[in-house]
Amino acid sequence: MLMQTDYSPIDTIEMKTLAQMQRGGSWRMDTLHSCTDPILYWITRGQGRMIIAGKMRGFGPSNAVFLPAKTMHSIELGAQCYGLAVTLPSDPLMTLPATPQQIRVANVPGQSELTGLLDNLQRELVSDRPAHSRAARFHAGLISVWLERNLPEAIKPDAAERLVARYCALIERRIGDGLNVEAYAAALEVTPTHLTRSTQTCCGMSALELLTERVTHAARRRLTDTSMTIKAVSESLGFNSAAYFTRSFQTQTGVTPSAFRSAA
Repeated sequence: MLMQTDYSPIDTIEMKTLAQMQRGGSWRMDTLHSCTDPILYWITRGQGRMIIAGKMRGFGPSNAVFLPAKTMHSIELGAQCYGLAVTLPSDPLMTLPATPQQIRVANVPGQSELTGLLDNLQRELVSDRPAHSRAARFHAGLISVWLERNLPEAIKPDAAERLVARYCALIERRIGDGLNVEAYAAALEVTPTHLTRSTQTCCGMSALELLTERVTHAARRRLTDTSMTIKAVSESLGFNSAAYFTRSFQTQTGVTPSAFRSAA
């Protein structure tokens, strides 16, 4: 008789289509944000562009993009772009890459293998069979093995890319502190001008534009996905007053926070 009980209900493994990821507005994907858990995007058709840790790059069909937890990114999908987004657990069963990875799967066997692994995982996620939670974790573990076996040769980032990646990581850690670009640049021991020159080179955005877009996305998520008051949202993002937050939000989105929440 089996003595080991099933794992607790699945709360971190999740699979959605790219269309489902955009429900509520394309801003959920195409503006800068991060995910609490590691995530794997599997693009099956179409093309687009993405910014990952401050670096812009393109993608096409049969591209697997893995992002560790809290990686700042945005994904702009082209017309007729299809694929999946899989949230993976932080689990001792798995060894996931420590850095973002873009894997272009050129061979059909590699594409079929990953598709099969994702299909198996999906079956367990929607199953009510005994031990389905444990089975889902094992299938997620096999996906982590696929990633390890298919990692591309590492390309050393240049100085600008390293600086911008540090800037993005720092924003993720301190997004609620209300810091301006000057404060971030000081923490990174560079001038604001040098920081902006680097972000422009890497992703075509100024340091201020990058910071503002990330903060605005966080505000949108809190307005739509939580019951926080507008004052609480403004305080959680380091604004000095709800009035200043409202003006800033309206400048970026064209609507007030209350109107945005009502529409959502």
